[in-house]
Amino acid sequence: MNNITDDDSVEVVRDYERNRTAGAQMTLRILRNEKNMGNCASRNRAIAEAKGDVVVIVDADCMLNHSYLSDHFRAHAHGDCDAAIGPMNIETNGLPALSVLGRYEADAQLAAANAAMQDTTNADHFVNCVTRNFSISKRFVAERLNDELFDNLFAYSRDPQSGFGWEDVEMGCRLYKAGARIRNLPSTISIHVSHPSTTDERTKPLRSLKNFRRLHEKHPDLILLARQWSITTYNA
Repeated sequence: MNNITDDDSVEVVRDYERNRTAGAQMTLRILRNEKNMGNCASRNRAIAEAKGDVVVIVDADCMLNHSYLSDHFRAHAHGDCDAAIGPMNIETNGLPALSVLGRYEADAQLAAANAAMQDTTNADHFVNCVTRNFSISKRFVAERLNDELFDNLFAYSRDPQSGFGWEDVEMGCRLYKAGARIRNLPSTISIHVSHPSTTDERTKPLRSLKNFRRLHEKHPDLILLARQWSITTYNA
């Protein structure tokens, strides 16, 4: 999904397509917005255009272990899972990303020990539905969420007036209320490649608080459904 990016992301994908191994079972499509629509509308459009039964949504600055896609797909294959999540927020902290990923591939216990989940006591909790490690049944999105997985009210863009963050938690809350069966997959590993923030750090706290307030105004019962997370996050 090209949301009017000014970096070389599109060329990286095209270069991969030109040089990938012959016979690879993959169809690549690059969708382009005519204008910057923010992250939520872009994701919703990409989901609507997706052809598969299972949609994997991953932030662009994450690296995934070898079995990531197959493990997510298998979780949905038995008909008892609507959304799947797994270890995330594992930082490279300046180390070579491939070597960090290799260490986690070699030691299955590392991810559980170092993942920074939003709710650490309940791995299946909906606040852990974050797009650093997340998949969803396309049918569930169509039938239960009217094809709108993300609420555009929580979109963020380069506009300094937009809010920032919590669109994932808002999405997870609606999944929970819609009866989604959420499964944690410890074998899926998402490594976040640490980098300087692309958002102005001077305005980010206020923009984050703006969306945090929107989140609780839209879901006032969130203070009961995720009390520990709500209080801890507000205090932070």
